[in-house]
Amino acid sequence: MLGSAVLDTAIGLIFIFFIFGTMCSGAFTMISRGLEMRGKLLQQGLLYLLDEDVQKQIMDHPLIKSTRLKQGNMTVETKFWQFLRRIPLLSSLFPTRTLLTYNPNPDYIAPSTFSRALLDVIIATGEDIQKQNPNAHYSIDDLATLFASNLGETLQEKKVKEQAINYVRYKLGTLIDQNESSVIDGVDRLIIEVGVKDPKVCDEIRFQVRNAFTYRAEVLDLITLGLTEIKLPEQTKEFFQRQIELIIRQQGLNEKIETTKEKFDEVVFGVENWYNRAMDSLTTIFKRTSQAWIFAIATVLAVVFNINTINIAQSLWTNTTVRDSVVATAETRVQEEQQATNGEEKVNPVTIFREDLASLQIPVGWTKTELKSLHLPTGLAQSSDSQRPKTTPFKAVVGLSLTVIAGVIGAPFWFDLLNRLLNFRGGAKSNSKDEETTSN
Repeated sequence: MLGSAVLDTAIGLIFIFFIFGTMCSGAFTMISRGLEMRGKLLQQGLLYLLDEDVQKQIMDHPLIKSTRLKQGNMTVETKFWQFLRRIPLLSSLFPTRTLLTYNPNPDYIAPSTFSRALLDVIIATGEDIQKQNPNAHYSIDDLATLFASNLGETLQEKKVKEQAINYVRYKLGTLIDQNESSVIDGVDRLIIEVGVKDPKVCDEIRFQVRNAFTYRAEVLDLITLGLTEIKLPEQTKEFFQRQIELIIRQQGLNEKIETTKEKFDEVVFGVENWYNRAMDSLTTIFKRTSQAWIFAIATVLAVVFNINTINIAQSLWTNTTVRDSVVATAETRVQEEQQATNGEEKVNPVTIFREDLASLQIPVGWTKTELKSLHLPTGLAQSSDSQRPKTTPFKAVVGLSLTVIAGVIGAPFWFDLLNRLLNFRGGAKSNSKDEETTSN
């Protein structure tokens, strides 16, 4: 019987620790979301990896911009607000609010998305430098415009000029990563299809496509050229240079890095690993920050609500009704967590306190007797429990400190320990029932 009481008291106390840890983590989640801690830390990390101008280009890149969408505020448009927005000086002060907006501090950017966006920016810089050379190769956009400006009547009757440019751009994009002979054959078919009839223009297109193909195949040269002009920290430029040297060395060893796509994928893979290592460091920093916040939150919650471990342990040990109620609630809560039928978690600390702590009739909240014994204003009393004994400063400090430590350790640890003890309790009960049945 004594062993059962000890086990149930331990289960009840650990369950309270689990609830308190959940309260602390839930409060931190609310605060971190409100302050956009994770997103701001990500932006600081990107500033370390990239220059401020490059970071802005990355955040405005279509691949990343599409992941930054968030729900905006919707307000009723009145005639008064519409009138204000028509005034040039006031239009910028009263912008139109929409349902969707862009989050300036996204919590997460996928490594593949980041690497391709960064390489797009570097390659675009290299293209700009290359175009300044009188012998520069045409880009796909330039070739599409060259096609469209010399279209025959056949295609112009079907498409407007802008649609024709998009069509030719798409067709060239499907050819550009193939071998040179396939590209030239494809361009010849495209010339016939769109109806370019001037022989000189046809020769010019073939010449520029051949140059564009050669230029695009040397993607490493293009990245190297872009790095000479783009503003990036030295450690970032050194990383790209090492990455490109490694690929060239592998190619010299006759390893399979032959096509443009394979070279580009090798660079993308290296950038993803580099980005992941940086994000791992940011994750470590965020965990340390979260621990400091949770310590502060646990201290505030423990002191404000007087969640004293010593008082709770004494109540569980001496009051059988309270102990049985807490153990039963613990069993139910563990089953709910394991099943997770609704897929929802209690992350609101106020809700957790009201539903899981206040309803269990455990000694939580300051009483007038406790406040008076500590020489604190009795008007701060939260509980009318008259049976709770006086407390001492030593008991208050030790009991509250133990609660704070439990909150910092975290709910996952206490939940795992609680689950183990409940399984042990269930096994012990089943064994005792089997013994009774055998004796009878």
